[in-house]
Parts: sequence; structure tokens; C-alpha cells
Amino acid sequence: MSETIDQSIKTLKNPDAGWVNRRDAVDHLSRSIHDALSTLHQFKDDPDNDVQRAVLSALNEIGIDAPAPVDDVTSLRKLVHALESKNSREVTDTKDGFQVLVQTREGRSQKVDIIKTVSNTKQDIIHISTTCGPAQESTHDWALRNNLNMSHCALAIEERDGEPWFVLVNNHLTESISFEELKLTVKEVAFYGDWVEKKITGEDNH
Repeated sequence: MSETIDQSIKTLKNPDAGWVNRRDAVDHLSRSIHDALSTLHQFKDDPDNDVQRAVLSALNEIGIDAPAPVDDVTSLRKLVHALESKNSREVTDTKDGFQVLVQTREGRSQKVDIIKTVSNTKQDIIHISTTCGPAQESTHDWALRNNLNMSHCALAIEERDGEPWFVLVNNHLTESISFEELKLTVKEVAFYGDWVEKKITGEDNH
């Protein structure tokens, strides 16, 4: 089929092929797209997590029937659980949302929390975060400088029982978050969260 698709693309691009042939090429490409999308839709709920992730990723990449927007907890659960990967990421439901246990490096791991909430500007957001450890004033400058190296998260300070804690966070609008964006954010939050925790405490508690 790929050879036929390639030929149709060449025909469509060729202004000397004649309008009938170019029209037929468009019809063939349209049918091929329809058949491919219909097949992908059939396997969005495939019991094999790897297959399901690949299907969701493919649909999201082409921007058709992607898993976002996440307009309710059920659809968010489906999106988050698609992150599961044997020996890499384990997803559990929590009281407030979901937690992903990510295996990082050297036998270490990091817990990433995902919740659906509302921003201070009254927008629905997906809040993704991990705890790194106690925040000491002497490390504030170091933390701000390292924020420059992070593309999908940033270090922040959160008050807990009157004590400052370093957390890595990122917020996504529910109306625009995609599976790939969620996956990349979770991986980066976990990677840098573990790195910061090891840097400031030398432990692996979070």
C-alpha cells in the first residue's frame, strides 16, 4: 500500500499528470487516510499498553482525535494510565488524582503526582509535580539558576507545615494537553526531581 500511496503523492505533485489523474490521486489518498484512521481508532483501547500508547501517540501526532482535551477524571485516568510501562513507570490512583512511580537511574525512583485542578486565573489545568526535599535558603540561588536548564518543569518552593520544600512543577491546560506532552513532562519532572533530591539530601525518599 505504501508504494501506491507514494505514487499517488508523486502524481498529485506533478502538474503535468493531468487533472483526472491528480483528482484520482487525491481520492486514493483520502481513502487511505480514512482506512488508516479507522484502524487506529479500533485499537485505542487495546489491552496491550505498548500498543495503546503507540496508537494514542500516532493519533495525537497527526492531531486527529487526540486524547486531549481532558474534560473529566475518566478521560484523565485513561491518559495517565497510558503512561504505564513495565519496569519503567507504574501508575496508581490516589485520593486527589494519580501518582506515577518512575524508575530513574542507579536503582533510584521518583514519585510524580498528577491532579486536575483550577489555576488562580480560573482555568482548568493538569498539575504535575514531585517533591525534592527541604529548601534551604543557601540553595535558593542554585535552584533559580538551574531552572534555566529545564524545559518542561521548574523548581518552586511550597510551604508544608510552616517549612519550605523544593518541588518540581509544571501545569498544562486541560484543553490542550496531549499524551506526548504529558509523557515528556512526567519523565522530565521525575528525572530532575530525582537529581535535585540526590543533590540536596543524598537520599531517595520521594
